Amino acid sequence: MMKNTLIIPAILILNILLCLPRGVSAQPVSKSTKNQQSYDFQTLLGLSKSIRKKYPDSALFYANLALGSAQLKDDQLSVSDAYNAIGRAYNSLDNCDTALIFFRYSLEIRTKLRDKEKMALSYKNLALCFRKLGKHNEAISQLELALPLDRETGNRNQEAVNLGNIGYSYFNLSEYDKAIEYYHMALNITEEINDIKNTALMLTRLGSLNHRIGNYDKALEYYLKALGQRRKTDYKRGIASSLHNIGNVYLKQEEYDKALGNYAEALKINEKLGNEPWISYNLGNIGIVYFHLKQYDKSLGFLERSLAIKKKRNDRRGMLFSYAYIGQVYELTEKYSLALENFIKCTDLSRELGAKDQLAACYDDLSRTYAGMGDFEKALDYYRKYFALSDSIFGEEKLTIINEIQTKYESEKKEKENILLRKDAEIRKSVQTGLIIFGSALLILSVLLYILFRIARKSLRKNKIMHQQETRLNEMEIRNKEMETQRLEELVFAEQEINRLQKEKLEIKNRELSATTLQILNKNQTLSEIRELLGSTKSSGDGKGEKCMMILSKIEGSNQMDRDWGNFKKHFEEVHPRFFSKLSDKFLNLTKNDLKICAYIKINLNNKEIARMLNVTPDTVKKNKQRLKKKLELDRENDLGGFLENI
Repeated sequence: MMKNTLIIPAILILNILLCLPRGVSAQPVSKSTKNQQSYDFQTLLGLSKSIRKKYPDSALFYANLALGSAQLKDDQLSVSDAYNAIGRAYNSLDNCDTALIFFRYSLEIRTKLRDKEKMALSYKNLALCFRKLGKHNEAISQLELALPLDRETGNRNQEAVNLGNIGYSYFNLSEYDKAIEYYHMALNITEEINDIKNTALMLTRLGSLNHRIGNYDKALEYYLKALGQRRKTDYKRGIASSLHNIGNVYLKQEEYDKALGNYAEALKINEKLGNEPWISYNLGNIGIVYFHLKQYDKSLGFLERSLAIKKKRNDRRGMLFSYAYIGQVYELTEKYSLALENFIKCTDLSRELGAKDQLAACYDDLSRTYAGMGDFEKALDYYRKYFALSDSIFGEEKLTIINEIQTKYESEKKEKENILLRKDAEIRKSVQTGLIIFGSALLILSVLLYILFRIARKSLRKNKIMHQQETRLNEMEIRNKEMETQRLEELVFAEQEINRLQKEKLEIKNRELSATTLQILNKNQTLSEIRELLGSTKSSGDGKGEKCMMILSKIEGSNQMDRDWGNFKKHFEEVHPRFFSKLSDKFLNLTKNDLKICAYIKINLNNKEIARMLNVTPDTVKKNKQRLKKKLELDRENDLGGFLENI
């Protein structure tokens, strides 16, 4: 017993000395530990929590004092709370590995005590650490352990938080179909329990998801709703976050003045709050705006200021985006070695964090950089990686699932509102309906009794004849059913064979169309690369320039655009019969070039690929698409691809 009483104060003193905040002397702490029971455990724990975000070192110090107090009283539940507070302090210090150790200590005690509510909180804290370390699958596993505990204890608020965090981890893994499903489950709960803060958070995350998949109007709608919720409670951090997100949408829509205005307002709020993480995001996105405005020196200044803060905080996901844009600035200013250095850092971080969407963008950036450096073999290799990964993330099937989930949620929400209205109408009609039903029932009963009396009298006379007729009919029916079954089996078999042959034929035509398209794309890209190489030497004065010009003219002559189009059109019309005639009949002013663009959009080629098919620049394709929408009498909000899909 004497041995234990000596060990506990010794451990306490060591913990306190290791965690002393600046300006705190070791001597008073040593004296206070001699009479540790004088500290009030809840006061120490509350103090640690209240200062954790702003002064994490001091929060760690007071959490250790609370641990000592709990150990002296031998209160295991309090010990678990103190371990949890120490873990939260280490997490605030961005020391997630140490935080995980203390969260596990806390969870072990809470599991032994079967405190389900606090066990769920421990799983949530472990998940937060894993998410911070970029280990999103481990985070999801911890949160899935917390969910049944939340439901058992009836903690609806925490259940919604954990559902939202599972969705956020799937979002970071670029599994957007799963992310949106969890976001909507969380949003249903937060709206039901009127949790304004978390409702705004879920609306923000839904906006971010729609923003990521390119659905900018929907993203703006969610962000504005979130901003409205946060203004209700005057939640400054949230307001700044929403303004930043709204700026992101305007940035994508190329409304740069509006984007800068929102970022500047958000930055002003965050600087007043001393919110360092969001200050770095605001600075970074202001740098991105100047990047799009081609003010590269200004852009680089803001991006590097942002990166410095992210490095200091070890914000690896934030660093990832900074490296990407700094690399693009260097690429556009033809400083390819510096661009390559930043893009490689971005690629490595994307792999570590499992950020598939950003990894695809890095592959595209590396492809362009190597092309600029003249290494076309590496450029082509990275472009293939970019194309394959982008298709796996933003494939049509996944986008369809996301839209279906979103539509389902909105329909369910409207249905809940309609149910309340229908209940009111039902109450008003219930009395009238009851009277009508009672009167009708009496009348129907009288008629039924009369009819039954007539039927019974007739049935007595015809019973024998009917029995004989039924016997003969049953025999005929059995024979007819056997014949009908045999005929149906034959028809089903014949129909299956026809469908199989039609499917095989369509697959062959689709493969031919894909092969034709890929062949034209590869040929045009190769010719473009050769033209660029020859173009760079045609001004040489040693006679090579003239030869280059001759080769270039031969390349232009051998482009065979019409023959390529003829081959493509042949395979295309086999897969999509009467597509061109339907368009031409309905829209008489369409040119041959317009019809080509329509066909390429129909098979889901992007602007770069269409540009390569037509041997023009992507900007030219964008302009041609705008003119084409006018010719097809489509409004600005109408989707060209969706319109052509229905032709």
